[in-house]
Amino acid sequence: VKSLNLSDISLLANLNEKSELDAKAELKNISASSLKVDETSKNLATLKDLNASNLKANLLNEKIALSLEKTALNGINAPLSKEASANVANIQILATSFTQDGNKSEAGVSELAVKGINLKAKNKEILSVAEVVAKSIGFDILKTALNIVSIDVNKPKFASELNDNGLSAINELGLGEEKPVTTAKKSAKAEKTTNKKVEKKAESKSAAKNSESEFKFDIKNISVNNADIALMHLFEGEKIAHKFDNLNLKASDITSDFGKPFNAKVAMKSSQKLNLDVDSKIKIEPLDVSAKIKLNDTNLPKYFAYAKPF
Repeated sequence: VKSLNLSDISLLANLNEKSELDAKAELKNISASSLKVDETSKNLATLKDLNASNLKANLLNEKIALSLEKTALNGINAPLSKEASANVANIQILATSFTQDGNKSEAGVSELAVKGINLKAKNKEILSVAEVVAKSIGFDILKTALNIVSIDVNKPKFASELNDNGLSAINELGLGEEKPVTTAKKSAKAEKTTNKKVEKKAESKSAAKNSESEFKFDIKNISVNNADIALMHLFEGEKIAHKFDNLNLKASDITSDFGKPFNAKVAMKSSQKLNLDVDSKIKIEPLDVSAKIKLNDTNLPKYFAYAKPF
């Protein structure tokens, strides 16, 4: 951290008539600049600056309440490999809260907005998202239950070539390039025996964990607005351009209970004259999909290249 500033700090503590500790703290503003997160000889992420305002903390006996009015993080950069990096222009968090009282422990955020997301590889932009906004986020820590009222993903854009090796954009990221750590070899028999013991222990631990607590989530609404996907398919020596733009997706009532169905809608009016409307209900376990699909494509000649081999 290059600089850290704290302003307008107040502390107050006393014992009430029940001999309970009643403590209050307030901090008007927190600001920091040039933050770096490093691992041994490796830069994990950098942050240009951080600002937070109106932190309040109350402690009464075993009851804890924390609130933070606004947090802003600017200029985030995270190298993914030698050739790729992820960048975020701004993150804004509104009305962060935490409460703990006996058997209750909850955290919440009124709004989380992430702006100016982009993913680059070899100085070429692969993915960009104008904004992601999540509203009314609540997390019950003891029940490991996450609730979100809405998530909006605005103007995501993705471009890549598609060839025999898959999506070039994924290959250009250069993930997993680091050399694996070498370890002493075991005999095949010893390794097999060890693996069996580890598997049995892992299974028993996993079963115990699952019976105690499982992560649960409930997301009321997810929207992807005005998405733009551009694929250049290299097929039999020809380049075939596919454009899926003006694409909107909506899903509702998504939960960790995969036995409950959720609704999903797709609407697209592509610049390549491909119109698509899908209205569906989906259940994961057991898999059950019912859908109404309307498809209108008035630009069929672009598909003729696929018929050449025949």
